[in-house]
Amino acid sequence: MRSLGLFLLIAAFASPLLAQEEERVKPLLVMLTAEFDGEKKPGAGIIFAHRNNRLYVATSLHVVRQNAKAPDKILTRVHWLTGEPFAAKLAEHSDAGLDLAVLIVDSSSLNVPKLPFEGMARETGLKRRDDVFPMGFPDNEPWYSPPDSDKVDRIEGDAIRFQAKNMRGGYSGGGLFDAQWRLLGMLREDSTLNGRATSWDRIERQLRAWNYAVDLGRESTPRPPIYLPPTKPAAQSAGDLRMNRDDGQPYVWIPPGEFTMGCSPGDTDCRDSEKPPVPGVRITKGFWMSQTEVTVDA
Repeated sequence: MRSLGLFLLIAAFASPLLAQEEERVKPLLVMLTAEFDGEKKPGAGIIFAHRNNRLYVATSLHVVRQNAKAPDKILTRVHWLTGEPFAAKLAEHSDAGLDLAVLIVDSSSLNVPKLPFEGMARETGLKRRDDVFPMGFPDNEPWYSPPDSDKVDRIEGDAIRFQAKNMRGGYSGGGLFDAQWRLLGMLREDSTLNGRATSWDRIERQLRAWNYAVDLGRESTPRPPIYLPPTKPAAQSAGDLRMNRDDGQPYVWIPPGEFTMGCSPGDTDCRDSEKPPVPGVRITKGFWMSQTEVTVDA
């Protein structure tokens, strides 16, 4: 009897704590609707970084693409704001094999709180029958997670398969969490009893390969400084492009070499200080230069 009483006492305290953890993760997920020729397709996404008045969101490619067609618009909602949804921009990066796409949301007017990035993601050291909880946008019910846990069925490489009781349209792009509400992966199937998610470790590796900053991490660590490499990385050559993960702008590699500085022949707009041209000006170290004029947002 004592053991039963102790168990009930622990359970009584544990349930509110787990409910608090469930509420804590909700600001990390956005609910979204992609519109294709008037047809609305629900889904979700995971905020993985907040930089320079932008929210960076990982979501399922099939939610925001339809037969390789981009949606007419993508409207998103965040947990800390009520009211009208706001637009998101589909980034250039996607991976069909991972069913992964990236959205960028202008957050300058969203009053973004401190997001619980630290300690949220974890290794997928799961085993069969472990409890998992999906969270998404099924039947237009935002931030919904079933009251009873689903069970892990098997791990196949980077895929987490689980026995889903009520998977339905709208979960894709959302999060799969363990019993302590730590992020395990991103949901990619929502129309079958057999749910599937891609492990967050794999998603994170791909985001970093695309040169995105990833604030959503396993430990509380300082953000890396915002800078571009001052010297030429290996395998870079003249004219190579890369996206700066911190300002979202394209940069081009300028290698070491010589050039003529000043006016071009026949240029009538030159200032006197730019004449005559100076040949043989040398750049001793390569550097990254913005490909375009600097935008106000950047």
